[in-house]
Amino acid sequence: MTFYDRSFDTGKRRDEFCYLDKGGWVALVGGGACAFTPFASERLRWIMSYLKILIHEVGHSVVAWSFGYPGVPTFNLQHGGGVARHGPQASWLLTAISIVFVLFVIKNFKNPTAMVLSGIGACGYILSLSTPFHKMIELYMGHGFELLLATVFIYRAASNWAVHHGLERFLYGFAGFYLIYENIVFVWLLLFDKGYRQVYFDGIAPGLLNDFYRIWVEHLKTASFDHLATFHGVLTILCPVFAIGLHYLMRRNSATF
Repeated sequence: MTFYDRSFDTGKRRDEFCYLDKGGWVALVGGGACAFTPFASERLRWIMSYLKILIHEVGHSVVAWSFGYPGVPTFNLQHGGGVARHGPQASWLLTAISIVFVLFVIKNFKNPTAMVLSGIGACGYILSLSTPFHKMIELYMGHGFELLLATVFIYRAASNWAVHHGLERFLYGFAGFYLIYENIVFVWLLLFDKGYRQVYFDGIAPGLLNDFYRIWVEHLKTASFDHLATFHGVLTILCPVFAIGLHYLMRRNSATF
């Protein structure tokens, strides 16, 4: 299996705009346009919301596991939405992560780039693990994981990477832009709808506070909540740029070999 579809490389200039083929344009433009349809139907948006909830809670859980907190993502059937439940930090899980890292270093110790990146990653990981910063990362990576998956989906729609059927590209474009639009609406309401913000601050239920409110109260403290929402909004808008830019760079590098 190849990572890229080279069917449009023959006879075409290498400087074609963003190296997007016809299927890429259809997936991005068509998928992006159709991603507005859930917002015109309350029932369809409710159905699509479960994709967003699942991705959101998986994001929390993946980060929790990476810092030694085993748990599972769940739907909150009583109050709506979802909850990522995890237990206390487990020494066995941290030991397993350390062993995997050591094995990776042993396997790649002759690769200078891998060693430099591993060293930087290890320092960042240890610093985060030894401070409350890893808790803030876990809280953010609910919405953050939505953006990460949206970027991956849009990249796959643009690049045709690991796609087995043309319809998949369109669906990736649809899902990626749907997640982008949901987060844009979320940030807009937090910034400009006082009623929505107050409901968000009140939490899902007693004892179940929302992620950004917890980040603000427990970690940022003196910073403005608007700054946190704006930061997330900027990242959201940049996701398609990151995805298409990555596709452009990968195609450009591939064309030089």
